[in-house]
Amino acid sequence: MCKRDQLPYGDHSAQRPKKSYEEFLGLCSHEYFHAWLVKRIQAKAFQPYRLNERNHTRLLWLFEGFTSYYDDLQLVRSGCITMERYLELVANNWNGVLRNPGRTKQSVADSSFDAWTKYYQMDENTPNAVVSYYAKGSLIALGLDLQIRQYSNNQQSLDDVMRFLWKEHGKTAIGINQYALDLAISSTIGIGFSKIWQRFKRDYIDGTQDLPLQIWLPQIANVEIAQKQANFTESIKLALGMRYTDSNGWIKVTHVLDGGMAQQAGLAPNDLIGSINQQRITSTRMDQVLGSLVNSKKITFHFFRQDKEHQASITLKPDCPAQYELKQSKK
Repeated sequence: MCKRDQLPYGDHSAQRPKKSYEEFLGLCSHEYFHAWLVKRIQAKAFQPYRLNERNHTRLLWLFEGFTSYYDDLQLVRSGCITMERYLELVANNWNGVLRNPGRTKQSVADSSFDAWTKYYQMDENTPNAVVSYYAKGSLIALGLDLQIRQYSNNQQSLDDVMRFLWKEHGKTAIGINQYALDLAISSTIGIGFSKIWQRFKRDYIDGTQDLPLQIWLPQIANVEIAQKQANFTESIKLALGMRYTDSNGWIKVTHVLDGGMAQQAGLAPNDLIGSINQQRITSTRMDQVLGSLVNSKKITFHFFRQDKEHQASITLKPDCPAQYELKQSKK
């Protein structure tokens, strides 16, 4: 889970922990939070827990997503990580969600219900068809927290809603259904917030819209947002919309993302790419070769599919999904 050389040693008060160790702490925090949310605050559909069969619920965005929000939040609140590192983790998660086309096709509520048949049965098309109820669920918790803080002039937060769930469901062992959060929010934040919540739920939980965090974070959380200034190589890799692995010295395509240059060129999973613009391509040479295309107008792939050689060309368009950086405002 965490290698020995990643652990702090000696007087570590003056040294910043390695990112891998901070990620390990995030995992510990995540599972610890489950002692309340999942172990005690349970979905009604799970009661009693039946470990010998599939249990379906549309609420995994709450159970796993909200836990994913609080895992890193607990680390910064306890002083285990800095606010700078916390904002970096939030940005990484946000950017990861934005890179997956599946977020525009499947809601987190549907993803929750389909977890057994889709999320845990991944194939080469998963990034195009499935949204993670962990990752986007965490963003939903963040967005809801921001909306509550704005509505209440920072007098209330998502913490108040979670305390209500604990009191009404954790302590009583009464399972929650898909309407329990409606009651928790109206009871703690007030009826006046209900319209905001219902619209929020329609658009971001039952719907597939992106949360406008680029608007909410600066307005409500005093966080500065900037688009990441990717270099040419990084931009091309994102614009390609292709994921790959090394296969005996070849680039083996594992996923082709909707809308990317790889899809437009006709590449498909399991294709073996031998060269790009007549340059031999391997996993170790990928960045070097892509970087050399800076003055090229098109990109040409030579690849094998089912042992037959193919060629495909496409106009070079280094346009990539927006990627963000977050920093504490100095105001």
